[in-house]
Amino acid sequence: METTPPHRLPWILACLIACIFVTPVHAQEEVAMWAQWRERMEKHIAQRSGIIAWDIPYHLPTPDRQPNLKQSLDVYSTNSPQLQPVMMYVHGGGWKRGDKRAVGAKANYYLEQGWVFVSVNYRLHPEGMYPKNAQDVADAVAWVYESIEAYGGDPNQIYLMGHSAGAHLASLVGTDHSLLEKHQIAPKTIKGVISLDTAVLNLPRLIDQDGGILYQKIFGDNPATWEEISPITYVYAEKEYPPFLLVVAGNDANRLDQAEFFGASLQQTGSEVFILDADDKTHASVNREIGTADDYVTQQITAFILQTKQSQPPSQPQSQQPEQTDNQSPALPATHPETENSAPSNEAESEVVEVIDQSNELPVEPSAESTPANDHQPAQSE
Repeated sequence: METTPPHRLPWILACLIACIFVTPVHAQEEVAMWAQWRERMEKHIAQRSGIIAWDIPYHLPTPDRQPNLKQSLDVYSTNSPQLQPVMMYVHGGGWKRGDKRAVGAKANYYLEQGWVFVSVNYRLHPEGMYPKNAQDVADAVAWVYESIEAYGGDPNQIYLMGHSAGAHLASLVGTDHSLLEKHQIAPKTIKGVISLDTAVLNLPRLIDQDGGILYQKIFGDNPATWEEISPITYVYAEKEYPPFLLVVAGNDANRLDQAEFFGASLQQTGSEVFILDADDKTHASVNREIGTADDYVTQQITAFILQTKQSQPPSQPQSQQPEQTDNQSPALPATHPETENSAPSNEAESEVVEVIDQSNELPVEPSAESTPANDHQPAQSE
């Protein structure tokens, strides 16, 4: 079984030794806990003839940039001889905490479905303020595009999923073309963006509605900054964007408004956009339950992927398609199936809704000499 690349072992061993001798007792216990978790995960994946590659830096070290585990990723692969689609995951944590190891059931689920799964770290607040954190995620996408074939992944089938703060960053990478164009990679290299319950798609609108005190603690009180970190700022009429699935949990009116307003703007560009109002989920459970048995959000993600594949030209070379199980929907259903743990909800609240285009006109991207417009007024969604 392949695990950590040999050339990285001395660096990792040095870090572990340092942790043992200079880390407080409670931190040593955490290190031991994660070591045990890794061992169990490696054994579990090995039973499926798979591999895990830990802590791969998506930046090469330079004299002015040292290795940083916050700029690394983990790859879970079944080591299939056929190239498999790739699901990238960006963790949440309020932009100031969280780690790529917290994948829950996702890694095992996607391996069982015939995918390569990649979990991404990025720099956190205060070190990783925008644009550093978003650029980290884009750099990880670039690494996957350039390197994932060595792990059995198909660079022509990359999907990007994020939760909470991670969903915000994934949405930025899907809309701000400059982040990937730095690597000469087209934004539509990402075949779909799955946003799990983020509140920050249009921060000025959110702050205008409810004050946004928590967000101002992270992003400051400069309206120009709020515009800059908002994915909707980068939606222009003449641009192309990947398909989006916007999942909203807990019947949260502000988050649903953000999704509808953002989605309506994207749809005017010709992008496929779907909204799933998962009203019986919490902000935590909508993420935690991805990949668990009978989870309808997982089923809708699969349906979204299959739906968007039908509207995209086949990749060259054509790689293995994800397997379907009895629990997976072949197309986007009107409502989610009821499960034992889900509260009944009416059809309107649980639909995957393709956002209806409204009549307001999108702005044209400003020229290189001008600054982004702060009066961006995309279509209002009902």
